[in-house]
Amino acid sequence: MKIYFLLTGVCGSEPAESFFKLSTTSTMGQVARIDKNPSVIRNITQALKDQFQKNTVVFTSKTGPPTTGDGEKYKVHVPPNTPEMTVTGSGSGVQVELKDPDGSSVKNISKLTATENFKILTVLDPAPGKWTVTIKSNSMFKLVASAVSDIDIDFGFSTVPTDDIMSVARSPGEDVESYLLLNVSDPKTVFNISVVDILVDGSTVESLPVEAVNVHNGVFRAERYKYPNKSFRIRINAFTHDGYQLTRESLTTIQSQEPGPPAIECKEKMLASAGVAFNMTCTVESHTEVEVKMYKEGSTHTHTDRHPVTARVSISFLVLRKKDSGYYIIEATNKAGKVTKKIQLMVIENPPKAFINAPLFGVVGVSKTISCRCDSFTDCTLEWTKSDSPADDFSQKPAFPLLSGENVNVEKVKVMLTPTLSKDAGWYICTAQNGGGTSVAKTYLEIRESPEIEIQDSSKSPVSLVTFKQWNTVSITCIAKKGVPAPRLAWFRGNRKIVDNKSTTLRGHDYVTHTITNAQKDIEGTYLCRGDNDIGVDEKNVTLQFVQAPRLTKPSAYPSVFLVGTDAILICYFTGIPVPSVTWTRKIKDSITAVEDREGAHAVQNSGQATLTLHNVILEDTGTYYCEASNGVGRKKIQMYLEIEQKPVFEIATKEVTVPLNGTIELPCNPNGVPTPLVSWRKVNGKLAGQIIGTNYRIINAALEEQGVYICRAENNHGADEFQVRVQISGAAPPKLFKETKSNIVPRKGFPGGNVTLDCPIIQGEPSPTLTWTHRGKTVRNGRPFTISQEYRSLTIGPVTEDLTGNYTCIAENQVGKDNKTFSLALYKAPRIIEQAGIIYVRDGVQVELNCSAEGDPKPEITWSLLNRTIETLIPQPSSVGSSKLVIPKNSVKRRQRFQCRAHNNVSDAVKVFQVVVLRPPKIRVFWEKIITKRRDEVIILNCTATGNPKPTIIWTHDGKTVFTVANNNIYRYRIWG
Repeated sequence: MKIYFLLTGVCGSEPAESFFKLSTTSTMGQVARIDKNPSVIRNITQALKDQFQKNTVVFTSKTGPPTTGDGEKYKVHVPPNTPEMTVTGSGSGVQVELKDPDGSSVKNISKLTATENFKILTVLDPAPGKWTVTIKSNSMFKLVASAVSDIDIDFGFSTVPTDDIMSVARSPGEDVESYLLLNVSDPKTVFNISVVDILVDGSTVESLPVEAVNVHNGVFRAERYKYPNKSFRIRINAFTHDGYQLTRESLTTIQSQEPGPPAIECKEKMLASAGVAFNMTCTVESHTEVEVKMYKEGSTHTHTDRHPVTARVSISFLVLRKKDSGYYIIEATNKAGKVTKKIQLMVIENPPKAFINAPLFGVVGVSKTISCRCDSFTDCTLEWTKSDSPADDFSQKPAFPLLSGENVNVEKVKVMLTPTLSKDAGWYICTAQNGGGTSVAKTYLEIRESPEIEIQDSSKSPVSLVTFKQWNTVSITCIAKKGVPAPRLAWFRGNRKIVDNKSTTLRGHDYVTHTITNAQKDIEGTYLCRGDNDIGVDEKNVTLQFVQAPRLTKPSAYPSVFLVGTDAILICYFTGIPVPSVTWTRKIKDSITAVEDREGAHAVQNSGQATLTLHNVILEDTGTYYCEASNGVGRKKIQMYLEIEQKPVFEIATKEVTVPLNGTIELPCNPNGVPTPLVSWRKVNGKLAGQIIGTNYRIINAALEEQGVYICRAENNHGADEFQVRVQISGAAPPKLFKETKSNIVPRKGFPGGNVTLDCPIIQGEPSPTLTWTHRGKTVRNGRPFTISQEYRSLTIGPVTEDLTGNYTCIAENQVGKDNKTFSLALYKAPRIIEQAGIIYVRDGVQVELNCSAEGDPKPEITWSLLNRTIETLIPQPSSVGSSKLVIPKNSVKRRQRFQCRAHNNVSDAVKVFQVVVLRPPKIRVFWEKIITKRRDEVIILNCTATGNPKPTIIWTHDGKTVFTVANNNIYRYRIWG
């Protein structure tokens, strides 16, 4: 409770002043002395009015004497999610200052009043934590900190433990120990209540620990305590789940009550509806044990309960009836007295409430249900009537009872139309009735019908395809056959609506015609007519197809001549809409026959091209062919000529003929081929000495040199063929050796120590010639190192040495003449590596390249190996002939390493070793101190160690002069002389 007194003058009455102070002290109100200024009064009144309208809880309140110095400071605990905090202060020249939990001044503070003796400060969304409020006043002051919050803590007192907040008293009994029951409005936010402070005149007289009774429901209980017999307040200290402290103070002071007769809190008159459950509940407050009797006036049935302290009592009705109306008596008795309360219960039966569907519409052919609901606490009945009147007052056509029949099925709470018909339109009235009265609900059923459309051509026939030629006029009409309300008709092409145009669109009540004049191919495609109303949509498509008579063309450049045995292909190009069908025919003599009858004929058409393939053609396939296309719009035929040709072919086999010396013979040559082949003659390894007669070759007075192989060659533009005949001349003939080249000397090579065979075949000679061999002008005899074979006409030399190289000549001789052939014999050479082997010095960290080149016959192959004592490891390298480079990456050789280059051919191997030595500069390490102290005649031993490659020589100096040089000893001894 909050009471504010705004004093604009001096009342001059001590009782009045005392009343003001008492009223505000027992509540959270204020006494403020202000000037009699209408504007100030209006502003303060409005600010206080705003505060009263909010759900306010009190954090803390303080009163005190005039302040001195820096004033009085108080702590205020603000929990999270507090939307608004208000601090009011009253007193002479009062000043109020706020600090947030960080000790900073507040920026978002609003001063609702600015009068000298009264301050109202408001902070929106204050930070959670411990705030500091400082107040200064020249007179007695009062400070109240409150906040807008949904979190409140209800409380009550009871002499016995309980967890029902409705069964506790608002104040404790005088001189009686009581429990304090606490109930949190938001248990999800408040985690625990730790202690309750008892405040008398603003000071804490006792702090009571609190225990949890039902945390889930937010019920806590303070320990049993005898509360003061004078006015006091309670301060509840709690904690949120976030760990913040939360405080609440009672809005008014609490006064302990002396135990007296019970008190009954209950309405004297109660009104309830029949047909529902009802509880007649009252609260009996008593600080001692109380007996409660409840009964209906005039009834002999009494219900009696005993309660140790304050309790809720009730009479429950599972279902109220009108007969339950009347007066009910509640008697409460304790040791201090007895009280009685009479309660009048009036039970009424409410008239029913009928509810029906909102304005409806039905679709022809679709089932429809009209439902009516009766809301009533008692039983009610429903009746259905129907009127065909268009007006809702039924003045034109009265309503008649609705009965089941045909497509109508009438039930208690609904009417089903299965299916809906046009005649079902009208008003449907549902009347509900019970003991309390009647209720009428009605709805109008509007019958609607989905569109049904049809597309017609200019002949008014239903169509889905319309064909047209260039420059024609095309008309398509969309007609609505059904539909309520009347369908909206529109033409579409693709996804785009065709806009009405006077020159192309004719629209009537139930149709729309789209006309296209001078039609071109680009208008073809699918056109859609859409008819729609509020019930549905119907769409129909029509395809406009451009048609054209067939046209045929032949390829501008395509072969019409094919070889025998190949596949002949004839092609013709066609156009036409729809796509024409192509057939092939052939003219044989005076008749036309289908080409498909020929074995191996195959015709296809695709993408404007018709192809006829004749597999494995023969000369008889030559002739005239026709390509004919038709598509229902027209027919077209073109003529094509196919010519089959053949490359030359001889039908006779190769043969041999013999002619006597000085005799005559004619060699025939008769090839087949189209076009006629050209014929030519030649002699293998010789010249023609005879005559060509037509296509034949004639030899007259045959001589020995005309013996040999003659070739007749037939050739046309498709190829050539040859016919061979061997001519033998009978009688004596001089020797003739076979010679591979025109050169007089034939080169030959052999491996040292191997064998070489020289062949010298005789191809002519009658009588059989003798064969002899010479070497460097001397006759070769059969015997090591020579082997002569008369059978194979050969000389074998072996083993071959340098002395046996040179020219060898074979001589064939008979009585008619002789012939010779010379061979030049040489030896293959072993490999020789050109580079000198040795040591190669390189600096540390430098890449090394080793080159190795070799000569020899045949040219040798070069390989590299890594030598480690007696182990040779091949280094992988690409194959290299004649020369090779080995790249050694830097830092891969530590001190020294040997690399071997090997040159190899079929004769032998050559090897050279390269040693790579890595040069590292000397590095000195000493093992003495910079200053060495020794006595006279003592020997100083200095040890100096040096590393490097090659091993460094150590030079010792004394005072800049060389003492001595050592190669293998790193120790220097020096005697100190006196």
